[in-house]
Amino acid sequence: METTSNNTQDDIITLLEEPQMVFNDYKLTGLYVPMGISCTFKCIKELKAMNYPLTEKENCHNHHLINCTKKFMSVKKLYEDYIKNNYFIECIILSGLEVMDNMKDLLHFLKEIKNYTNLPVVIFTGYKEEEVADKIKQIKEVTDREIVFKFGRYQPYQKPRYDEIGGITLASGNQYFKII
Repeated sequence: METTSNNTQDDIITLLEEPQMVFNDYKLTGLYVPMGISCTFKCIKELKAMNYPLTEKENCHNHHLINCTKKFMSVKKLYEDYIKNNYFIECIILSGLEVMDNMKDLLHFLKEIKNYTNLPVVIFTGYKEEEVADKIKQIKEVTDREIVFKFGRYQPYQKPRYDEIGGITLASGNQYFKII
């Protein structure tokens, strides 16, 4: 992924790996955009506090992203290279380590993407809804589009459950999709 000389640092979002099509993360075929470049590892910390007997790798759904080399791309380039001529893409799924810990890029992405497409945006977060209420307010200030959130940490001791909004079975029963 390279940026063009016309882009300024403010035009660029940071990614952990190449965007890719996904078929089972949401009810619509999505473009997975790994923009969550950092994480507090809240899932792991909570499980360790409970003395839950799993390794860090087993506790983190996105453990493979922890040591990735960051990549940089403009929203326009992301649209042109991955969305514009791909008629299979039905939504954009923002995930990675923790998207809500990368608010600068997230807000920039949401402001810019509306210039290129009206595709639904789905944000995967390990936060509980009440933990990010202020961040959701910031999001609603930059976009009037409905955003679908997947809330909740992975908790391996809970049974998976089917979610009507997301149209998929989530890994643990505390997780849920909500349209905001």
